Amino acid sequence: MKHIKVYESYISEKYITYDKLGKWGKYSNESEVEDDLRMTVIRLFLYGGISDQLDDVIYTDQSSDKGIKWQIEITGKGSDIIHAYKDGKMKGEYEWYLNKKKSSKYDIQQYFLNKYVSKLEQYYQFLKNFDIDKKYHKHFKSQDEYQAQAKKLADLYSSMSSAEQQKAHAQYVKQFKQDVELDNFKGY
Repeated sequence: MKHIKVYESYISEKYITYDKLGKWGKYSNESEVEDDLRMTVIRLFLYGGISDQLDDVIYTDQSSDKGIKWQIEITGKGSDIIHAYKDGKMKGEYEWYLNKKKSSKYDIQQYFLNKYVSKLEQYYQFLKNFDIDKKYHKHFKSQDEYQAQAKKLADLYSSMSSAEQQKAHAQYVKQFKQDVELDNFKGY
């Protein structure tokens, strides 16, 4: 019978503590982690104008010897709590929880977008970045991007009230200088 030795690599704890950040932690204090976290959250909330709708964002360090944990309280239409656990040594590596439910940054962003920004305002934001000429490009990636953008616009358009749809149609006609009848308009 052959004996096989199994060498296990060092498996770090699930969450990183300040003393285990390596160079990042030795030359700074909690403020560097806080700055990184603030920039990450700011980037999430700049999307679609979410940050303009918020009343306050309060950061609290709740770290212990078990790991780095930050609580971010978002106030506006009610109050929501985001917890960020540092799960890697690199900047931006966090495990996210929104109202005690594990979430991705995208899920958190979409939650706040739908909570604070109306469908019409979301439509206007997507319309600003919509490249109508991509449907004529020969490159498949451009056509795929066009299809994804068109689907998002169509989904937003179909979820609006008839009054909002009329405003969305008027904005589309104005922006792209195309005369499309309201009855035939699908949102893109």
